[in-house]
Amino acid sequence: MKDINIMNKIVYYNKGITLISLVITIIILLILSGVTVYFVLSKNGIIDKATDAIDVHRKVVAMEQVELLLEDYNIQYYEEKNIQETNKEIKRNI
Repeated sequence: MKDINIMNKIVYYNKGITLISLVITIIILLILSGVTVYFVLSKNGIIDKATDAIDVHRKVVAMEQVELLLEDYNIQYYEEKNIQETNKEIKRNI
């Protein structure tokens, strides 16, 4: 009979520890979710940083497109200039 009482007490204490560990786990999860929500939605949070990064990316892409257009213009200009100079050389030598 004593063994059964001891087993009942062990089972009772184990249930208590399980309940306590469950409550502690829930509290930790609530704290972690609160911290996560804060970092995602705050002024310097992940969403704001991602929005800023998108804006910077768009500006850089626009600048690169302008630079490419300028380079294309320069190439065409100097090709025309070289063709004209070559034609002048040919006319002089004729």
